[in-house]
Amino acid sequence: MRNRLGMNNNPTAREFERTCKRLIVHTEVGPSGSANVIALDTTSILHCSSATSNTLTHTAAGESNETVEQSVNTFEKFLEDHDYLGSQSWILTDCAEDIVAYIAGFIVKSLQRDVVCSRCKELLEGEEVLSKLQIRKTFGRLYRASNLTVLICKAGEQAVRFLKAESKLFIQNEQTLQALILNIIQELPSDVFQSFGNHVFDGEIWNNHSIELPKLILKKYINLQIYHETSKLSDVRTLRKKLTKTILFRNE
Repeated sequence: MRNRLGMNNNPTAREFERTCKRLIVHTEVGPSGSANVIALDTTSILHCSSATSNTLTHTAAGESNETVEQSVNTFEKFLEDHDYLGSQSWILTDCAEDIVAYIAGFIVKSLQRDVVCSRCKELLEGEEVLSKLQIRKTFGRLYRASNLTVLICKAGEQAVRFLKAESKLFIQNEQTLQALILNIIQELPSDVFQSFGNHVFDGEIWNNHSIELPKLILKKYINLQIYHETSKLSDVRTLRKKLTKTILFRNE
């Protein structure tokens, strides 16, 4: 019941009634054999998936591919015309850099399962804490991001701020996200790639870890920021949501 209500401990009567009906229909609750009510027939409730269908006709798929290609070309051209990493208007403040370094620790934790290479794992995590906010909030085991990870996350933060400032520019699909990541990698300082040392020559040319690791970091960071921005748009606090703790703990 709580899962259906989004972990709400204080549902309204209408919400409770609607949730009960959904659970009864979903589980197909029927009368027992000894009851004085019997079903008229054995018809089961129809089920259908709530997932959207990806089936497209050949013409629609062709138009979709052309639209995606056009949006990617427009996106890449716009990025080439603007130097958001070198512009003075996108320089992060000390507070913003400290917050980005704190978020970079979460990025390191998220990539622990995705990164298999032991050398790349060593490059992800550092020995010292680079964020004062993390020092203040540390009550247990928190991942310490390396200087390499923090530099890449800062570049991603500058790109996200640039996209937020340009209202006509936004990430429409996976292709535009990849175009943005490649553009950021091209603008990264040489110190980022020098941190890999001889590890650059360990892998294949088409699967170089000095490129793949920054891609993973940037994709994780940008997706995290996109989720944060979209959640702010949908975060509408109702009066009932504001008073939930008051009702539960003060019995008012």
